[in-house]
Amino acid sequence: PLILLPLVAGYALTYREIYTAPRSHISRYLTGARWNLRGTLAKPPEQWTDKVQLIVEAAEICRGGDRHRVSGNVRVSIYDAMPALKVGDYIEVKEALLRAPRNYKNTGSFNYETYCIVRSIAATCAVGSTSRAALIARNSNPGVLRSIYRLKDRMGKSFDEFLPPIEASLLRAMVLGEQHCLPADTEEAFFASGTGHLLAISGLQIGFLALVCFVIARSLLKFLLYRIGGATQPLLASRIAALLTVPPIVGYSLMIGGQVSCIRATIMVVTYMAARLLGRESDVYNALALAALIILVWKPLALFDIGFQFSFLTVLALVIVNEHTTFFSPKETPADRLRPRARRRVWNHVTAYPKISLVASIVVFPLTAYYFHRLSIVGIAANSVVVPVSLAAVPLGLAASLVSIAWAALGGFLLFCTGWLFSILHSCVQWFGALYLSPLLQASIP
Repeated sequence: PLILLPLVAGYALTYREIYTAPRSHISRYLTGARWNLRGTLAKPPEQWTDKVQLIVEAAEICRGGDRHRVSGNVRVSIYDAMPALKVGDYIEVKEALLRAPRNYKNTGSFNYETYCIVRSIAATCAVGSTSRAALIARNSNPGVLRSIYRLKDRMGKSFDEFLPPIEASLLRAMVLGEQHCLPADTEEAFFASGTGHLLAISGLQIGFLALVCFVIARSLLKFLLYRIGGATQPLLASRIAALLTVPPIVGYSLMIGGQVSCIRATIMVVTYMAARLLGRESDVYNALALAALIILVWKPLALFDIGFQFSFLTVLALVIVNEHTTFFSPKETPADRLRPRARRRVWNHVTAYPKISLVASIVVFPLTAYYFHRLSIVGIAANSVVVPVSLAAVPLGLAASLVSIAWAALGGFLLFCTGWLFSILHSCVQWFGALYLSPLLQASIP
C-alpha cells in the first residue's frame, strides 16, 4: 500500500482535472429555470436550527410536457418543519430552482464549492414549505442500511428523552455524527478552544466499539469452545472473535454516514482484525496507507477533503513521533525506578495528553490557518483537559445508547451519568472558548 499510495494520489489529481459529467447529469440543466425534481432520498433528513436539509439522488426532472431522465445528487433545503420522510423514499420537490453550488465573495470564507464537489453534490435548491417536498412512494424494502438508520434514530431519541438539550446535542454529534444538531454557539466554542476535532467520529469511537465487541466475543467463545466443546487450539477463540468484530464496526461506520475520519479508523481496525485472524503481525504504516488507498480509489476527490487531510496527517505524525522518538514515553532514569510503578503510569498518562496535543497542533497548523483562517492560542491547554473527559464520556455514551434500546431503565441511568460527564466537557469547552482572543489570521494564505 505504501508504494501504491502516490499513484492513487496522482490519479485523484488527474480525476479532478479531466472528469466531465455525463450528458444526463443534473448539472447540465442548471439554467435558472424551475423544475419538478423527482428522486430517491439518499440520506436521513438533517434538522438544522432554521431548516431541514435533504440529499436527493435525482432520477428525473419535468416541467410541463418537458421531461428528462437525470442523475446526480441534489441538496434540498426546506425552511419549514421536518418532513415525514425516510431513507429510500421516492419524493418530488415541486418548482425547484436548481443552482450550481457557489461560494460567497467574502475573502477567507468557507469553500462551499469544494465541499459539494467532494461529497458529489451537483446542485442545490431551496423551498419554503414542506408541502413542496411530496412523498410519491414509500420504500418498503427492509434493507440493511434502512435498519441501521432506524437503529440510529432510536439511539438519538433515547438521548433526547433522558438528557437536557445541550448534552443530547453533544451526544448526537460525538456518537452519531450529527454535528448539525449542535447549537451554533456550542460549535463555535469547540473551534475557538481548539477542540473541534472531537466533533468528528474517529478512532476513539471505533476503537472502543471494536474493543468491547472483541472482548465479549472472545469471552463467550472461550467458554463455548474450550469448556464445552473441548477445543485445543489456543488462538482459535481470538481469531473467530476478530472475525465477529468486523460486522459491528462496519455497521457503525455506515450509521455515521461516511465521514472520512470514521472510514479511516474503520479500515485500520478491520486491517488489524484481519491480521489477528490470519496470525500475522499488523503494521500501522501499511494499515494507514491501505485506508488512504481504499478511500481514494472509492472517492478520488476525497483527497481534497479537509477531514481526509487532517485525519491522515495527524495520525501519521503521531505514529512517527511515537515509534521513532521518546517524546511520548521518555526512558526511565534511576530516580524514576525509585517511585512506585502506579505513580509513574499516572504521571505518564497525565503528561501524554499535552504532548499529543502539541504534536497534533504543530502538524495541522498550516491546514488550520489555510482552511479556517484562525489559530487557537489555548488549544494545547484545552485539549489537555477536554480530551481525558471525552475519553470517558464518549465511550460511555455509546455504550449507554446501545443499552437503552434493550433495557430502558439501565440505559437511562447510564445516560444520566453520561450527561453529567458531557456537562463537564461542555463547561470546559465554553470556558476555554471564552479565553480565545481573536483569529490570528483573517484571510486565506495564498
